[in-house]
Amino acid sequence: MATQDLKKGLDLQVADNEIKRSQQAKDILENPIFVESVQKVRTELHNEWLNSEPKDSEQRENIFVMRRMLEVVLMQIQSVMETGKIVKK
Repeated sequence: MATQDLKKGLDLQVADNEIKRSQQAKDILENPIFVESVQKVRTELHNEWLNSEPKDSEQRENIFVMRRMLEVVLMQIQSVMETGKIVKK
C-alpha cells in the first residue's frame, strides 16, 4: 500500500510540474515581446527571400531552414502547453 501511495504522490508531482510548465509555455506564447519578436523574424526572413537574387538558391535554402527552425521552436513550446492541458483534464 505504501508503494502505491508513493507512486500516486509522484504521479501527482509530475502532473503538477507539467501543469506549471504548460502555464509557462502559454505565458511565453502570449508574451507581447515574444509575439512581436517572432513576427519580426518572420517578416525579415520573408523580405530576405523576396529580395534574394534569382541565382542565389543557397541563400533561399538557408532562409527556408531558418524559417523552419523558428516553427520547430514554436511547435515545441506549443507541445509543452498542450501536454499540460491534457494532464490537467
